[in-house]
Amino acid sequence: MRQDLLQTIKNLSKYTHIEPSVFGVTGRALDMIVTESLEAFLAFLAMIEEGRQAVEHAVESHARHALHDELLSSTVQELDELATHYTVEDTRIETVAILSMDATQINFAVTGTIECQLQSGSSSDVRNGDGMVMNDSYPLTCLFEAPAASPLQVSVKKSTLRIDNESFYQ
Repeated sequence: MRQDLLQTIKNLSKYTHIEPSVFGVTGRALDMIVTESLEAFLAFLAMIEEGRQAVEHAVESHARHALHDELLSSTVQELDELATHYTVEDTRIETVAILSMDATQINFAVTGTIECQLQSGSSSDVRNGDGMVMNDSYPLTCLFEAPAASPLQVSVKKSTLRIDNESFYQ
Protein backbone atom coordinates (compact mmCIF):
# COMPACT_ATOMS: atom_id res chain seq x y z
CA MET A 1 0.00 0.00 0.00
CA ARG A 2 2.90 2.37 0.73
CA GLN A 3 4.20 2.04 -2.84
CA ASP A 4 0.72 2.63 -4.25
CA LEU A 5 0.35 5.78 -2.15
CA LEU A 6 3.77 7.09 -3.23
CA GLN A 7 2.94 6.42 -6.87
CA THR A 8 -0.39 8.23 -6.48
CA ILE A 9 1.37 11.25 -4.94
CA LYS A 10 3.89 11.22 -7.81
CA ASN A 11 1.07 11.14 -10.36
CA LEU A 12 -0.72 13.96 -8.58
CA SER A 13 2.44 16.09 -8.43
CA LYS A 14 2.56 16.22 -12.23
CA TYR A 15 -0.61 18.28 -12.17
CA THR A 16 0.33 20.92 -9.60
CA HIS A 17 -0.02 23.95 -11.88
CA ILE A 18 -2.69 23.45 -14.51
CA GLU A 19 -2.46 26.33 -16.95
CA PRO A 20 -2.08 26.41 -20.72
CA SER A 21 1.37 27.98 -20.38
CA VAL A 22 2.64 25.18 -18.13
CA PHE A 23 1.59 22.33 -20.39
CA GLY A 24 1.71 24.18 -23.70
CA VAL A 25 -1.75 22.90 -24.61
CA THR A 26 -5.20 24.38 -24.97
CA GLY A 27 -8.74 23.27 -25.62
CA ARG A 28 -9.46 19.56 -25.65
CA ALA A 29 -5.92 18.54 -24.64
CA LEU A 30 -6.10 20.85 -21.60
CA ASP A 31 -9.50 19.38 -20.68
CA MET A 32 -7.94 15.90 -20.75
CA ILE A 33 -5.09 17.02 -18.48
CA VAL A 34 -7.58 18.57 -16.03
CA THR A 35 -9.59 15.33 -16.04
CA GLU A 36 -6.44 13.27 -15.43
CA SER A 37 -5.41 15.55 -12.58
CA LEU A 38 -8.83 15.23 -10.93
CA GLU A 39 -8.69 11.46 -11.33
CA ALA A 40 -5.22 11.42 -9.73
CA PHE A 41 -6.55 13.53 -6.84
CA LEU A 42 -9.53 11.22 -6.35
CA ALA A 43 -7.18 8.23 -6.37
CA PHE A 44 -5.12 9.96 -3.68
CA LEU A 45 -8.21 10.50 -1.51
CA ALA A 46 -9.22 6.87 -2.01
CA MET A 47 -5.75 5.75 -0.85
CA ILE A 48 -6.10 7.86 2.29
CA GLU A 49 -9.45 6.22 3.05
CA GLU A 50 -8.00 2.75 2.42
CA GLY A 51 -5.16 3.53 4.81
CA ARG A 52 -7.60 4.72 7.48
CA GLN A 53 -9.67 1.56 7.12
CA ALA A 54 -6.57 -0.64 7.27
CA VAL A 55 -5.47 1.00 10.54
CA GLU A 56 -8.97 0.70 12.03
CA HIS A 57 -9.14 -2.98 11.09
CA ALA A 58 -5.63 -3.76 12.35
CA VAL A 59 -6.16 -2.02 15.67
CA GLU A 60 -9.43 -3.79 16.52
CA SER A 61 -7.96 -6.86 18.27
CA HIS A 62 -5.44 -4.68 20.11
CA ALA A 63 -8.26 -2.41 21.30
CA ARG A 64 -10.19 -5.47 22.47
CA HIS A 65 -7.20 -6.59 24.57
CA ALA A 66 -6.71 -3.09 26.02
CA LEU A 67 -10.43 -2.89 26.82
CA HIS A 68 -10.35 -6.32 28.45
CA ASP A 69 -7.37 -5.29 30.60
CA GLU A 70 -9.15 -2.08 31.60
CA LEU A 71 -12.30 -3.96 32.62
CA LEU A 72 -10.31 -6.43 34.72
CA SER A 73 -8.09 -3.88 36.42
CA SER A 74 -10.65 -1.29 37.46
CA THR A 75 -14.10 -1.09 38.99
CA VAL A 76 -16.75 -0.26 36.43
CA GLN A 77 -19.09 2.12 38.21
CA GLU A 78 -22.00 1.50 35.82
CA LEU A 79 -21.91 -2.25 36.65
CA ASP A 80 -20.96 -1.87 40.30
CA GLU A 81 -24.12 0.13 40.99
CA LEU A 82 -26.33 -2.64 39.58
CA ALA A 83 -25.29 -5.56 41.78
CA THR A 84 -23.39 -6.68 44.84
CA HIS A 85 -20.95 -8.52 42.58
CA TYR A 86 -20.42 -8.54 38.83
CA THR A 87 -18.29 -10.52 36.43
CA VAL A 88 -17.37 -9.42 32.93
CA GLU A 89 -18.02 -12.43 30.70
CA ASP A 90 -17.18 -10.99 27.29
CA THR A 91 -16.76 -7.80 25.29
CA ARG A 92 -17.52 -7.28 21.62
CA ILE A 93 -16.17 -4.40 19.60
CA GLU A 94 -18.60 -3.32 16.92
CA THR A 95 -16.89 -0.23 15.50
CA VAL A 96 -13.44 1.31 15.60
CA ALA A 97 -13.17 4.83 14.22
CA ILE A 98 -10.16 7.09 13.93
CA LEU A 99 -11.08 10.43 15.50
CA SER A 100 -7.81 12.19 14.81
CA MET A 101 -4.32 11.42 13.64
CA ASP A 102 -1.19 13.52 13.52
CA ALA A 103 2.54 12.88 13.35
CA THR A 104 2.70 11.69 16.96
CA GLN A 105 -0.64 10.17 17.99
CA ILE A 106 -3.78 8.43 16.75
CA ASN A 107 -7.04 8.76 18.69
CA PHE A 108 -9.73 6.10 18.27
CA ALA A 109 -13.33 5.75 19.39
CA VAL A 110 -14.76 2.29 19.97
CA THR A 111 -18.34 1.16 20.40
CA GLY A 112 -19.32 -2.29 21.50
CA THR A 113 -21.13 -4.46 24.00
CA ILE A 114 -20.20 -5.87 27.36
CA GLU A 115 -21.63 -9.20 28.49
CA CYS A 116 -21.73 -9.58 32.26
CA GLN A 117 -23.10 -11.60 35.12
CA LEU A 118 -24.73 -9.61 37.91
CA GLN A 119 -25.17 -11.06 41.37
CA SER A 120 -27.40 -9.54 44.03
CA GLY A 121 -26.54 -10.75 47.52
CA SER A 122 -23.70 -12.97 48.61
CA SER A 123 -23.00 -16.41 47.20
CA SER A 124 -24.60 -17.96 50.30
CA ASP A 125 -27.65 -15.72 49.78
CA VAL A 126 -27.90 -17.08 46.24
CA ARG A 127 -27.60 -20.68 47.49
CA ASN A 128 -30.32 -20.03 50.11
CA GLY A 129 -32.67 -18.40 47.59
CA ASP A 130 -32.26 -14.89 49.03
CA GLY A 131 -30.06 -13.59 46.21
CA MET A 132 -30.03 -13.89 42.47
CA VAL A 133 -27.69 -14.12 39.50
CA MET A 134 -28.55 -12.83 36.05
CA ASN A 135 -26.75 -12.36 32.77
CA ASP A 136 -27.11 -9.14 30.84
CA SER A 137 -25.39 -7.06 28.20
CA TYR A 138 -24.96 -3.32 27.78
CA PRO A 139 -23.63 -1.00 25.09
CA LEU A 140 -20.24 0.56 25.72
CA THR A 141 -18.09 3.33 24.32
CA CYS A 142 -14.44 4.03 24.99
CA LEU A 143 -11.64 6.21 23.67
CA PHE A 144 -8.20 4.82 22.87
CA GLU A 145 -4.88 6.28 21.81
CA ALA A 146 -1.75 4.95 20.17
CA PRO A 147 1.55 6.42 19.06
CA ALA A 148 1.47 7.15 15.32
CA ALA A 149 4.80 5.34 14.91
CA SER A 150 3.35 2.22 16.63
CA PRO A 151 -0.41 2.25 15.98
CA LEU A 152 -0.92 -1.23 17.44
CA GLN A 153 0.27 -0.12 20.89
CA VAL A 154 -3.26 0.83 21.84
CA SER A 155 -4.18 2.02 25.31
CA VAL A 156 -7.45 3.15 26.87
CA LYS A 157 -7.66 6.89 27.47
CA LYS A 158 -8.15 7.41 31.19
CA SER A 159 -11.74 7.76 32.40
CA THR A 160 -13.34 7.34 28.96
CA LEU A 161 -14.99 3.92 29.36
CA ARG A 162 -18.77 4.39 29.44
CA ILE A 163 -21.35 1.64 29.81
CA ASP A 164 -24.99 2.46 29.15
CA ASN A 165 -26.89 0.54 31.83
CA GLU A 166 -30.24 2.30 31.21
CA SER A 167 -31.86 -0.94 29.99
CA PHE A 168 -31.41 -2.43 33.47
CA TYR A 169 -33.93 0.04 34.86
CA GLN A 170 -36.59 -0.54 32.19
